Amino acid sequence: MKYALLFITLLIPSLVSSQEIHFTSNSRLVLGMGTDKSASVSAGDIDNDGDIDLVVANGRHWPQTNKVFINNGSGKFTVAKALDNIEETSYATELADIDNDGDLDVIVGLSLIHISEPTRPY
Repeated sequence: MKYALLFITLLIPSLVSSQEIHFTSNSRLVLGMGTDKSASVSAGDIDNDGDIDLVVANGRHWPQTNKVFINNGSGKFTVAKALDNIEETSYATELADIDNDGDLDVIVGLSLIHISEPTRPY
């Protein structure tokens, strides 16, 4: 019985097809600058084109701009955009469909929330 369970455990993963993603890099910096103080990365299909894009929370203790990196479909992040035009001290980022409209929303966890400033959805 013990050998049968071992055989099944080893056999099943080879029978299940899985997706393989190979990311490639080149000589330039692919995800931001060397001065970015990144605290969190979330992956998901932000632009609904079928490949995985990234959202990076930058700043930690020093305010910086959070970034979105768009995958070009071959595993390279060729487009980088600022998530917002302000610099914040961000510690976490998550992707989820919060408003149930079928696309991913970006949630950023900041270190300091100012009561006088309204919450801004991304």
